[in-house]
Amino acid sequence: MTRGKRVVYDGTINSLRRVKDTVKEVAAGTECGVGFAGFSDFKEGDVIKVFDVVEQRRSLEQASATTVLELEPVDLEALAEEAANAAN
Repeated sequence: MTRGKRVVYDGTINSLRRVKDTVKEVAAGTECGVGFAGFSDFKEGDVIKVFDVVEQRRSLEQASATTVLELEPVDLEALAEEAANAAN
């Protein structure tokens, strides 16, 4: 969950409700309630970003293929400041 440009929560959803029922999914554009494990400090304008982390074994072709990565410069001072702000 982000507040402005700052990450205020990084964790798991522990409940999803539609009306009074606990559900596994909700159609886009439908109101619902979302509960987060260990977080309740919601503010107007917070943005919830949800994703699944999927672990997948690489195939032999993928493992033997050469991958070239284009690296972008990183502002380490900005990252350290963001981490310090998130800790507060």
